[in-house]
Amino acid sequence: MKCPVSSVHKALRINPKDADETGAGYHNKTTQRYEMYEEEEVKVEETGAEESAPTEYVDKVIVCVDCKKEFTFTAGEQAFYAEKGYQNEPKRCKACRDAKKNRGSSEPKKYYYATCSECGGEARLTFEPSPEKPVYCDACFEKRRRAR
Repeated sequence: MKCPVSSVHKALRINPKDADETGAGYHNKTTQRYEMYEEEEVKVEETGAEESAPTEYVDKVIVCVDCKKEFTFTAGEQAFYAEKGYQNEPKRCKACRDAKKNRGSSEPKKYYYATCSECGGEARLTFEPSPEKPVYCDACFEKRRRAR
């Protein structure tokens, strides 16, 4: 079946390979122009379905790659992944994903204390202060940031 090239095809900027598969034109990045195939060259496969039905998801049981326990990839999570455009299913259960996120921060942060250069109060820092540069407590730092 031949498909006439429409303004919808022009609105969809797809690459030549996809255009061959779908029977549409494509945006040529080299020439920065929209190119279309001649009407007689454009072909569309007949699927028999007028519109694709919304995808229905079913809970899946997956084995975690870390702890080897089974966990459920729910239909709601699958819909969320599809909405966000994620291509891969999760490999880890929730507990192992959380553990992986926190691996680097397993030891507590080390804090340094110094005297605020503006108010003279105590400033708690996550870095070692250098004597040449001023140090500010949270309140003074926020005041200076807003003043900019």
